[in-house]
Amino acid sequence: MAIEQGLPFTHGDKGGLSIDNPVGQTLKDGVRKVVAKRGEVQLPACQKNSYTLIIKQNALFTALMPKLTKQFPMICIVRNPVDVLLSWLTVDLPVNRGHIPAGERFDAKLKNALSVPVCLTRQMIIYQWFMHAFLNSDLPIVRYEDIISSDGAILDNTLGWKAKKRAALAFQERKFENDTLLTLEKAIPMLLALNCGDLYTTMAIRKAIQVHGL
Repeated sequence: MAIEQGLPFTHGDKGGLSIDNPVGQTLKDGVRKVVAKRGEVQLPACQKNSYTLIIKQNALFTALMPKLTKQFPMICIVRNPVDVLLSWLTVDLPVNRGHIPAGERFDAKLKNALSVPVCLTRQMIIYQWFMHAFLNSDLPIVRYEDIISSDGAILDNTLGWKAKKRAALAFQERKFENDTLLTLEKAIPMLLALNCGDLYTTMAIRKAIQVHGL
């Protein structure tokens, strides 16, 4: 493996492993553009079994979950659907247009479900697809909100890592354009109809909506 041999390997950002978010924070034409540039990075050689490699590929891993879990440990990280939708409405990624190519490529049912014409409906279908897969797996599920409130401790615990001290985490405050908030308002009935198990009650979803004055 390239990591063990200290050889270059393909990564989502050629600038290194420290990137916090591949999508920038500045809005342009109503969306935040991808700032990461895919390329190769190189790390010092390390011995086999001396490191933990964590890979994030949301749609692909969810579509292939039954097969992957037989070979690799996986955890599911979820977030309140209101915040997820607001993110999807403001990022220059396929999900902004109601599609997730990797998921559709490996899940024919999802691809067929996303043939409906309304983008917002497709986005709700995508969120429910993720949540359904997670709720019906035997995998650990961690809420994003709990990661922030515990300063990452819950994630350490779930991954089996030794607890570590780190800088306090906080939710990033974002202001949304009127058009985005109007779309959120239109989505309220669909958001409240989502099945999130015990992870997000209708009350939790309503509270997240109210934060934005709706």
